[in-house]
Amino acid sequence: MLSDGRSGLARGAALWLHPALTRLQSQLFRAQLLRMARRWRNPRRLALSLLAAVIALLWTAQTVVSVLWREPANPDDLRRWIAAGMLAYAYWHWLKAAWRPTDDPLEWSPAEVEWLMAKPVTRQQLLGYRLSTIASAGLLKAACFTLVMIPDIHRPIAAALAMLLGLVLIDLLRLCFDQFAWSLAPRARRQYASATIAVTVAGLIAIAARVGYSPQPPTGWLALGRDCWREAMALTDHWLIFGLSTPFRVAANTVLTTSWSWQTGANLLSLFAAATGLSCAVAQLDRLAREQRRQRERAVHARRRLEASSDAPALATTLTADTFHSPGEFESDGNAELALAPRQSAHATQQRVFAANLMGATAVAWTQWRGVRRFQGSLIVSFLVPALLSLLPAVMPIPGIPIGMQVGGSLAFYCYVLLPTALKFDYRRNIDRLLIFKALPISPFALTTGQLAIPVLSLTLFQLAVMLAAHWLFDVSWLAVAVTLLLLTPTNVLVLSIENLIFMLYPYRLNQEGVEIFLRSVLMFTGKGLMMALALGGVLAWSLTCQWVFGAADSAWRRPVFLGGLSSLILILATAAVWMLQRTYRRFDVSADLPAAA
Repeated sequence: MLSDGRSGLARGAALWLHPALTRLQSQLFRAQLLRMARRWRNPRRLALSLLAAVIALLWTAQTVVSVLWREPANPDDLRRWIAAGMLAYAYWHWLKAAWRPTDDPLEWSPAEVEWLMAKPVTRQQLLGYRLSTIASAGLLKAACFTLVMIPDIHRPIAAALAMLLGLVLIDLLRLCFDQFAWSLAPRARRQYASATIAVTVAGLIAIAARVGYSPQPPTGWLALGRDCWREAMALTDHWLIFGLSTPFRVAANTVLTTSWSWQTGANLLSLFAAATGLSCAVAQLDRLAREQRRQRERAVHARRRLEASSDAPALATTLTADTFHSPGEFESDGNAELALAPRQSAHATQQRVFAANLMGATAVAWTQWRGVRRFQGSLIVSFLVPALLSLLPAVMPIPGIPIGMQVGGSLAFYCYVLLPTALKFDYRRNIDRLLIFKALPISPFALTTGQLAIPVLSLTLFQLAVMLAAHWLFDVSWLAVAVTLLLLTPTNVLVLSIENLIFMLYPYRLNQEGVEIFLRSVLMFTGKGLMMALALGGVLAWSLTCQWVFGAADSAWRRPVFLGGLSSLILILATAAVWMLQRTYRRFDVSADLPAAA
C-alpha cells in the first residue's frame, strides 16, 4: 500500500513536472553560478567588479546595522503594510497586463523555445516548469525579506513560508492577468485597458477627495505625501478592497505570528491551497486562451479564403496590405525585423539615402522607434507615475526655493531612478542581435548613436511635457523651462550611456531571472543612489566656487558662468560615456561575452 501511494504521488508530480525538466533546472542554476563567477574575474571588468563588490559590502553592512539597531515596528501597522504592498504589487501586474503586449503570457525565451517546445513533454509539464522557476525566484526574495524583518518576526520559518506563498500567489495572479489579456481580441483589449485606467483614476480621485476634505489640510508636500499615504491605507478598509486582499492579509498574519499554533498551520495550508487552485486556474486559462487565439486565426484565414474565392485581385491586395505590412507582423521583442515588401515607394528610397548619409544610424534608430510604437501603452503607464511625482512639489512648494528648481530637481531624480529601466530600446533589448550588428557595414559610433537616439529623445520629450505642464499649471517661467532642458538633455545621454555601458560589460537577457539578476538590481539601484549623491556634491562644489570667485558684486555673471560650466561639464561627461560605450561595443566578443541562453 505504501509503495502504491508513493508511486501515485510520483505519477501525479510527473503530470506537472517531468524529471528531465527538473534536472535541466538544476544544471542551469549551477551553470549560471559558474558563469557569474567567471564574468566577475574577467580582467576587462575587474574595476567594475571591484566597485560592485564595494557597493555590495556597503549595502550588506547598512542592512545588518539597520536590522540589529532599529526598533520593531508596530505589528498592526506592519500587518496592514505587508497586505497593502502585496495587493498593490498584484494591482500593478493587472495594469501592466492590460497595456503591455506580449507574444506569450509565459514569456518563453528563445533558448527555452528551442529546448522545450520540440521535446516530448506535455503543455501541463511546461506550465509546471514555468511555475517551478517562479517558485525558485520567490525563495531568494522570501529569504531576504525574512532576514531584513528579523526584529519584527517571532517565527522566521513561518514568516519565510508565508512570504514565499504570498509571492507565488502574486506571480500566479500575474500569469492569470497576462493570459486573460492575451486571449482578448484587439478591440476588447483596448476596452479592457481603458477600464484599468478608469479604475486607477477613480481611486486617485477618491484619495484626493479624502485629503482635500480633511479638517486639517496639509501644509507642505511632505505632509501631503503622508496624508495621501494615510488615506490610501484607510481606503483598504473598503469592503471590496478588504475582500480582494484576504489572501494577502492571511499571509501578513502568518508572517507576524508569535507562536506555532493550529491557526498558523491552517493559514499556511490555506495559502498552499490558494496557490494550488491558482495553478489549476492558470492551466485552464492557458488552454482557453490558446483556443481563443486559434479560433480568431481560423476566422481570419476563412475570411481571406472567401475573399480569394470571390475576387483574385482582392487576394493580392489583402496579402500586400495585411500580410506584409500589418503592424507587429515582423516585430520581435519590441523591434521591427527586416521584411521583404513587394512594394517600394519613393519615400522608402529617400529614407535609405538619408540613412546612408548618417552612416546607418537612422536605420538603427528606426528599428527602435518601431519598438516604441509597439509598447506605447506600457510606456504611457511608466511615464505617468514619474510625471505625477515630479509635479508634486509644485502643489506644495517649499518656501524660499523657486518652483521651477523644485520641479526640475524632482524630475531629474525620478527620471534617472525609475525610467531608464523602462526605456530599454537600445543595446539592452538587442542582446540577441549583436551578432547581426557586428556583420553590418555600420561603424560602432553610428550604431551606438542609433541605439541611444530613441531612448534619449523619448526621455527629453517627456521632460519637455512635464515642464510645459508646470509652466501652464503653476506659472513656471520660460527661463526655468529652458534651463532645465539645457541641463537635462545632455544628462539623458550620460545616464543612458552609463546604463548601456554597464550592460555591455555585464550583459543579460530581458526575461532572465535568478540570483545574478537580483544582485544586479540591488547593486544598480545602490550605484544610482551613489551617483546622484556625487552629482549633487559636484553641483554644490561648483556653486560655492562660483560664489567665491565672483562674490556679491558681480552677481550678474555668477549664474551664466555657473550654468555654462555645469552644462559643459555634463556634455563632456556624456561625450566620454558615448565614446566608452562604442569602444566597449567594438571590443565585445559575441562568442565569449554573449550571455548563455536561459
